[in-house]
Amino acid sequence: GDIVYRDGSGLQRLAKGTAGQALLMNSSANAPEWGAAGGANTPMFYVSKSGNQSTAGNTETTITFDVEEIDTDNAFASNTFTVPSGKGGKYFLFAQVRTDTGDDFEACLFGFKVNGTKVCSSWWRNFYYNFGNISHMRNLSAGDTVTVWYKQDSGGTKNVGAQDSGDVTFFGGYRLVE
Repeated sequence: GDIVYRDGSGLQRLAKGTAGQALLMNSSANAPEWGAAGGANTPMFYVSKSGNQSTAGNTETTITFDVEEIDTDNAFASNTFTVPSGKGGKYFLFAQVRTDTGDDFEACLFGFKVNGTKVCSSWWRNFYYNFGNISHMRNLSAGDTVTVWYKQDSGGTKNVGAQDSGDVTFFGGYRLVE
């Protein structure tokens, strides 16, 4: 049968939904309704590198990504993800950076910047092509920008790696369905 609920006018009936629909609460009407189950985690993007990137010792470098494997809303360019208009919300972001050397040194660090401000970071000691990876959840608004920064303290120039049996430096993210 029907679903019965009470609102300010008394008892109300909601007819059965159809296959694939979920019962949702319409907060503006303060009443249940049938709607599409789930939703799309878009925008979403995943980018990587086709070649190594040189980084000077003890210098913060913005990582560039030239391979766009996924970019549902054309929201990524060169080194920056920009939240599209109307797509603000909670986002899950992830990245990995590999220092392309077997040299042993301290320290390597990298993280995310939102609108130019560091919001999350990861540190590691480089030993035989080590890498750092990071994941982060954050509220982002339309127009916010996200970049990946990296710094190594080897005392000289080192490369950020690109490919070695697959991607070794990459950046991605998606908006979470609420």
